[in-house]
Amino acid sequence: MTIVVVPRVGSTLALIGILLSLARQPVARQPVARQPAPEPAVVERIEIRGNTYTRDKTIRSELGIEEAELAGASDLEHARRRLLELGTFMAVAVSSRPTAPGRITIDVVVVQAPRVRSGGFSSSENFIAECTIHQN
Repeated sequence: MTIVVVPRVGSTLALIGILLSLARQPVARQPVARQPAPEPAVVERIEIRGNTYTRDKTIRSELGIEEAELAGASDLEHARRRLLELGTFMAVAVSSRPTAPGRITIDVVVVQAPRVRSGGFSSSENFIAECTIHQN
């Protein structure tokens, strides 16, 4: 287990730190025999963390994986790519953990990208107004 200490500068940096710690794997000091890819297993549960303004329902529909279906390593990578292609997340981590023989729980951790909305107004009298809203 890795504990990440992040200075208090915002939840986005904290979530990025958590994602990086989850992705970190131990370095093998000796050559390791290549293991076959894990067999697909039945998805018991899908847990989603890190979403602030995107609904769970939207993320679940983009995953392409549903509970009580078979899912393997290639399905998890495909789901991660689909979520990144939405453009609403800065980072996405999709992993699985066994819960029982032949059963897994899928963990989805996302970091929302900041939302920016802008607009403007101009008239022939050289009056220009602009408004930009940033959501962090």
